[in-house]
Order: sequence, then structure tokens, then C-alpha cells
Amino acid sequence: SDHQHQHQQQCTTKIQLFLHASKLPRTGRLRSAPDTFAQVSIVPPQSSEGDGVETKPIPLGTTEVFKRSSEPRWAKVFPIQYEYGTSLTVFVDVLSLKSSGRRSKISSSASAATASCDNCADCSGEETADAAGGCDYMGG
Repeated sequence: SDHQHQHQQQCTTKIQLFLHASKLPRTGRLRSAPDTFAQVSIVPPQSSEGDGVETKPIPLGTTEVFKRSSEPRWAKVFPIQYEYGTSLTVFVDVLSLKSSGRRSKISSSASAATASCDNCADCSGEETADAAGGCDYMGG
């Protein structure tokens, strides 16, 4: 049936996640700016059935270490396949790397994003558009 076909067309896009942080606390006795990296994980969209199963975050990866900065802008980009109209939750942990090799978490943040598609009928699952998303995480 025609209606069923319409339903199968999921409107997806690839979004690029860029990360930067600001006002990260200075660490150590010298109060020097930290060497930091970020760990990113994502909670996949809940199914519309709402079966009550909690979705666990999926690790997307880790950025490179950004040396001695309270305002790191990591170069690594995380591509995410996003389906319009679904809710996407991204978790970011900012960790500092001590010279001893010890890691400590200095900031943690979660942000949810939802986007809608004006013309989902025109949009097939194979077509992806490049959108850019940036997240600004404040250290605290």
C-alpha cells in the first residue's frame, strides 16, 4: 500500500559534532592550564513503541589531547547519523591528563537535540546532507 511505503522512508542526515570547552579549571600546584581530552558517547533515539527498555549510551570515541589550554578546541570531528524528528542525547566528559598519566574528570555534560525535517517525503534514507553541529561546554 502507498501509505506503508511513505512510512518506510526515514529522513536521515549526517551531522558533524565539533567539540570545544571554555573556562576549564586550572589544575595542580602551579595552576597551569590542563592537558585535556574529551570522551563522547551518544544515546540512540528511543523507539516510538516506548518498550521501557533503557538505552545505554554508545561510546563514539575520544578526542586527541589538547595541550595546556583552558579553552580547548579539539580537531576531531564525530560524524553522527541522525534521523529527523528523533531525540538525540550526547554525553561529553572532559578529562585532564596529569603528567603522571593519571586521568581525572573535570567536566561532564549531556545535551539533547531534536531537529525536524520540513519535507521528509522528498527525503530518502540514502540521501544525507551535511549539517554542522557545535557544542559549547562550560567547565565549572
